[in-house]
Amino acid sequence: METVLRVADLRKLFPAKRSSLFKRKRQFIHAVDGVTFEVKKGETFGIVGESGCGKTTLARLILRLVEPASGKVFFKDQDITSLNRSEMKRLRRQMQMIFQDPYSSLDPRKNILNIVAEPLRVHNIAKEGSIIKEKVREALELVDLPASESFLAKMPDELSGGERQRAGVARTLILGAEFIIADEPVSMLDANVKAGVTSLMMGLKQKIGLTYIFITHEISLAYYICDRIAVMYLGKIVELGNAVEIVNLPLHPYTRLLMEAVPPLRPDDKWGATISERGELPLFIEPPSGCRFHPRCSRAQDICKVEEPELVEVRGGHYVACHYKNSS
Repeated sequence: METVLRVADLRKLFPAKRSSLFKRKRQFIHAVDGVTFEVKKGETFGIVGESGCGKTTLARLILRLVEPASGKVFFKDQDITSLNRSEMKRLRRQMQMIFQDPYSSLDPRKNILNIVAEPLRVHNIAKEGSIIKEKVREALELVDLPASESFLAKMPDELSGGERQRAGVARTLILGAEFIIADEPVSMLDANVKAGVTSLMMGLKQKIGLTYIFITHEISLAYYICDRIAVMYLGKIVELGNAVEIVNLPLHPYTRLLMEAVPPLRPDDKWGATISERGELPLFIEPPSGCRFHPRCSRAQDICKVEEPELVEVRGGHYVACHYKNSS
């Protein structure tokens, strides 16, 4: 299967704000720290982890909305980290992003026609009003929204959350993009609306041949829609593999923690009492030495505190970064 995207040892450090009261050496936030993976054509590749683990920064690095400190990103074997601004702009017609918040990602001063048509104007694809309107209508129909004059004239605050997110998806697709990064696209929607938008995205994948990176903190949602899942913790991928294996046979203690945190379908007084790993996400400024998960891991040994485990393949396509992977 053709590889659409390849990420190689990608890193991003943000300078931490220094206190004026004390003179210390410059410190950096390790947002993304040595991430490597690839995405195949036509698949949905999930990135799962707690809020603050670096998922959104990774998405922005891939699209070069922020510049990496080091590492490479290849789109169809082209090193996009070496492209200049105009070259990257042309490439973005093929690579687009669906943002998390449907309430802030749409300009409240523009109507739906101008919001969805904006990429056409930015990339000088269409100039005539009739052509622009026709393309907007086609994009809206693709996401099951009305294409009437009255709907085109609506402002974002006249739409529901689900309609806003669908309009955002239409704006993403209007350029004919084939690779989409969806950054928590349904996390701010009600459960029934979430199901509808998720179903729409999966239908579009089949209908027009999209490839997705789907970012979420819900491992149950990733299991439902993703072909493969990468589990991210403190800027690093700690486990990667087929979605079914990741959920049913998790090898990393952090992946098991995510699974244990999923509420049961029926109320259960015992839920949460048996969670094996506890504690909070450490600071990115001073990540723990050795395995970054060891302060929260009930099975951590001395080696975990001093030696960082590599992400290695344990069985066909299933990778894990854990010193005790074979006994997990």
